[in-house]
Amino acid sequence: MSDQNRPLKWGIVLFTMVFGVLLCWPPKERLKLGIDLAGGTSLLYEIDTTGLNDFEVAGLSTRVMEILKERVDPNQTMNLVWRPVGNTRLEIQMPLPSPEAQNRRQVKEAAFKALRERNVRRFEIETALSAPPDQVDSALSTLTRGVGARTPLWPELRAAADARKAAPDDYALREAYEAMLERVLATNLDEVRLRDMLELTLGRKESREVELAKVIQQHPGYEDLIKAAASVYDAWASKKGALEDPSDLKRRLKGAGVLEFRILADRDAQNPTFIASQDPNLRERIDEYTESLQKRGPRLRTGDHYRWIPIKDLADFMGLDRRGATEAEFEERRNQYGQIIERYAGQWYVLAHEDPEYTMIRAPGRDWKLEEAFPNLDARSGQHIVSFRLNPVGGDFFSELTGNNVNRDLCVVLDGQAMSFANINERIGQTGQIQGRFTSEKVNELCRVLQAGALPGRLKETPLSEKTVGPSLGAHNLAMAEKASLYGFLVLLVVVVVYYGFTAGLIADLALILNLVLLLASMAFLQATFTLPGIAGVALTLGMAIDANVLVFERIREERDRGVPIKKAISLGYQKAFSSIIDGNLTTMITCIVLGWMGSEEVKGFAITLGIGLVVSLYTSLFVTRLFFNTLVGQGWVKDLRMRRLLSKPSVDWMSRRKGFFAFSVVASILGLGSFLYLSVQNRDALYDIEFLGGSSVEVEFLDSVPVTDEDVRQWVSSSEPGVASVANWLAQAADDLEETTVRAGETPRTFIVESTSDRLNGEQIRALLHAQMSDACDDIRVTGQAVMLTLKSDVPLTLEDVTQRRKAAADVLRGRAAPNLRGARVQLSQEVSSSGGEAVTRYYEIVSVETDLQFVQTAILAVLGDKLKIEEVVSYRTVSDSTLTNAPYFIVEEEDRYLSDVIGGDYVGDVSRFKGGVAVQVEQLDPPLTIDEFKQRLDRVQLQAEYQATAGRERDVRPLGASVGLRNGAPAYDRFVVLTADDALPYSDEDAALWRDAVATPELKLVESALGTSRTLRKVIQFAPQVAEAARQDAVAAIIVALGAILAYIWIRFGGLDYGLAAIVATFHDVAFVLGAIAFSHVIGATSIGQALGIFPFKVDLAMIAALLTIIGYSLNDTVVVFDRIRENRGKGNLNAGLLNTGINETLSRTVLTGGTTLIMLMFLYTMGGQGIRGFNYAFLIGILIGTYSSIAVASPLLYRPDKLFIVSKLIAGTLAAALVLANVDHRATQLVLLAVLAAGVAYWIVRGRSESVRTAPA
Repeated sequence: MSDQNRPLKWGIVLFTMVFGVLLCWPPKERLKLGIDLAGGTSLLYEIDTTGLNDFEVAGLSTRVMEILKERVDPNQTMNLVWRPVGNTRLEIQMPLPSPEAQNRRQVKEAAFKALRERNVRRFEIETALSAPPDQVDSALSTLTRGVGARTPLWPELRAAADARKAAPDDYALREAYEAMLERVLATNLDEVRLRDMLELTLGRKESREVELAKVIQQHPGYEDLIKAAASVYDAWASKKGALEDPSDLKRRLKGAGVLEFRILADRDAQNPTFIASQDPNLRERIDEYTESLQKRGPRLRTGDHYRWIPIKDLADFMGLDRRGATEAEFEERRNQYGQIIERYAGQWYVLAHEDPEYTMIRAPGRDWKLEEAFPNLDARSGQHIVSFRLNPVGGDFFSELTGNNVNRDLCVVLDGQAMSFANINERIGQTGQIQGRFTSEKVNELCRVLQAGALPGRLKETPLSEKTVGPSLGAHNLAMAEKASLYGFLVLLVVVVVYYGFTAGLIADLALILNLVLLLASMAFLQATFTLPGIAGVALTLGMAIDANVLVFERIREERDRGVPIKKAISLGYQKAFSSIIDGNLTTMITCIVLGWMGSEEVKGFAITLGIGLVVSLYTSLFVTRLFFNTLVGQGWVKDLRMRRLLSKPSVDWMSRRKGFFAFSVVASILGLGSFLYLSVQNRDALYDIEFLGGSSVEVEFLDSVPVTDEDVRQWVSSSEPGVASVANWLAQAADDLEETTVRAGETPRTFIVESTSDRLNGEQIRALLHAQMSDACDDIRVTGQAVMLTLKSDVPLTLEDVTQRRKAAADVLRGRAAPNLRGARVQLSQEVSSSGGEAVTRYYEIVSVETDLQFVQTAILAVLGDKLKIEEVVSYRTVSDSTLTNAPYFIVEEEDRYLSDVIGGDYVGDVSRFKGGVAVQVEQLDPPLTIDEFKQRLDRVQLQAEYQATAGRERDVRPLGASVGLRNGAPAYDRFVVLTADDALPYSDEDAALWRDAVATPELKLVESALGTSRTLRKVIQFAPQVAEAARQDAVAAIIVALGAILAYIWIRFGGLDYGLAAIVATFHDVAFVLGAIAFSHVIGATSIGQALGIFPFKVDLAMIAALLTIIGYSLNDTVVVFDRIRENRGKGNLNAGLLNTGINETLSRTVLTGGTTLIMLMFLYTMGGQGIRGFNYAFLIGILIGTYSSIAVASPLLYRPDKLFIVSKLIAGTLAAALVLANVDHRATQLVLLAVLAAGVAYWIVRGRSESVRTAPA
């Protein structure tokens, strides 16, 4: 590198360093963690391609992904990761909220709690009014709470209350008192309205300021709290992830893309205050709906014939120019079309019909769909129109809807948002047109909207694979990996300074630090995901980055040894090391490309990390370090470089020892491959992870209060002894219990009830056990107490006998497959967390089986071990109905009620005065029973979901009924509860009974049902369907073969001879065979005390292990290429001989040992301190580094000396790889044997009859 423009070069270095720090700081916010570090869920779905041709299937997963992304997460706030897998599969990853995100939510809720505390409740006011006369004024004054508007109201309220007490039967005085009380309560801030406003104006600064000013103007006493709430709300919303559990994501995926057609409500031209309709029941006052919108928001009331629909984009909806439209133009357009459009909390809504004859929505029995929509031109007018085609069922429905509503406006609604509308000119059937004053852009937009409501292929009900990592496990993985990487990095820095001296060592260390910063910055900039293998990739990158410096420094040392001046020696050192550095990095980069192309998300994270690290290391080692040296030497600050020597000039005759090396390598390779193949055939379940077999893996966390041993857990999971409560036995018993359930037709068409006849199965368990057999036939499977109600799809004509047969089939699967699979489950301690005193307090166990139905496994584990685990499971229960008053599953707390017994009966004496006008929801038969705190926590957690925000500000109490039925986590547990709630803004009255039911009673009932009916998943859940496992096996073998082939081609071209490429591939194959043997050996030594002391367990082959093998290939080739490069340099144009080979090996020996040693330092820290999540990866890589260093010296180079043996071994390896392809792609044993026999015969013939074509004659 020239010394010219040195200031500019230093500017580039400083800029990249500062820019890199800014990009990745703070790392907790900038760096994106994968689910194995942050916790989360990965779902792999199969796309239903029924009825699609090959052309439609091509690129299907990408099209489905784009549509679902727009529907499920249109604002990109959920941090979902979407990844098409082939044409027909789609992977969606959902990270769990980080601790920082959870803290932001807690701060937000605290701000809203402060708002609620400034409000005054009816119960508090009435309590103050009932105080002794001389204390009433002071009691009322304390309720002012800084809201000045209340102060002048207190005297009037007291006067009205006194008048009412004096004449309690006077209706007028009672009404005057109620009116006065309402004036006081009107000073409260409506939290629901504030939340709506903040959500609807998020990101719209002008609308936010206008709406916020309105709220503050109405409630000046709340100004400080309103501004604080808005601030923390924005901080939370800007980084929120709305999904907290895999069930939330599944529900959104299932419900996404709901396309509806609705007739819009028209304003009566003759009387604009009414809705136009020929039906007198539908001719209602418009202000009833507009007032309801302003008071309650767009929430539907019972008996409403119309619904407020949010408009996605007002300008598009009304056909206005968004750049210059004025409010007057909007009013003119609204009056011209006659729609009823109003604004609430900054969001525009349009009023549409709700009755079935005016809508075309998805509902049971209405399985219609849009098949296509495309832009077109009207044949008569030449205007842009939308042409579309429905399926036959949809054509019938649409014909009826449009035929009955000619000359009315039809609104297209997608996912609950009004997208556009058009006037119906005539009846439209299966094919039709939507006309309007459309531009071509508007038509294209309408087509996209319509197509978005009809997925080209829907996701199948059950994911092919599901992988869930709990937040505690992800945090533990991250902490362990960070700690190991940090320690390894610090030791590495010290080693480099010690070996290469202060100057060269410090320069190398600074380059390493810059390497790390730029690597993290690149990951942050690209939004690449950091996974657990990715952190290993960072550590590995740093270890391997030293190799470039080592190559340069060793070359500089050689030049100085020959007496070359320091400045010239540095220049020559970089020149001569350049080709080796480039070749070594490119061969490793090839494996990164293969991993990124064919790997899973976690493996891809490793590949991206390592690939970026390799590119960055070229910049730091070839540009930055050279700039340091040139500056220091050029300024005269450094006169020489003092470096230690690992080896003085070695002169080993490696070629004379080649026969011993060959013998060892052949024996080791055969033993390694042989033992691995033997285990593959004899005990493949123990050798391969479920990623390659299909099955499920669940990690459970036991309560601190439950003492467990390894043997205890094995007994609880897999014991088949009669009378032992084990998971396997439960599944067998569940098969019998399922067959004993009663099956009967439901009260409505296409419904069936499956009900338990014993207390051993509850409704939730029946649902899980029937899911695989019934999910494809049902629109809904709903739990009702000890039974489930099956609602069949309209096109599935199952009879009662058919449903009974499917129930029997489910029982047969439980008995014949699931129970035996769990008896063979592998149970192992995966982690043990100790307290600060060193005493073990929490143990985590992994339960792995080849049972692929995750519902079976989870249900059985929770049934047997639920009371011993840290989980929150679904609670089965029964709601109690009020048969005397409401005839509904809730009770009214009436004005005269004082005690709980007055509300729900019985002899309960708790006071309910503060819940007058509210609702009581009673539940019983809870299984499992809950403590009071557990019930409250469930309610609090569910209340944070968007659909329950309206219940947030209400007074609520949870009370147990009857005596406790035992202890749970050391606290009394109950199986009967009542939940009391009151809403001061809407107390019960006969006049507003329907409104109270819809706004208070029903939401509270749903809140309780949701709190009991949801679960928090186990710590770690993984499931792979057989077809996914088969694809993983094929991809793994293909990845190795593709990587070897690509590297062979590169080395062949780079070194100008096939023998160089073949020698490198043979050495690499030797390394892989050795590592596979080491994996098989871990199953022998892992069960011994020696193995456990060394941290060796029976490691399994999973995708991370395949990543390790591919990285070993890259590292081994990097080592080999460096030696080959020196051999090529020494050889020049001469012939290759033993002396040249020995010299090349000896000259690079120091570099080979030092690079291997520095990489081993990082790996040793990762192996010993990085946790079990990457222990197998590091074990394989450790062995690979050692054997790769050996093979570059003792295998690859000697094979160049004997090309005749090289070609024979290459043919054997080609045959072995072909055999691996057969084993990976063919499952039938007899077919395998026939193909392998044919393959063996072909390879033998090839070796005997073939002739080696070498560029030179091998020596005798």
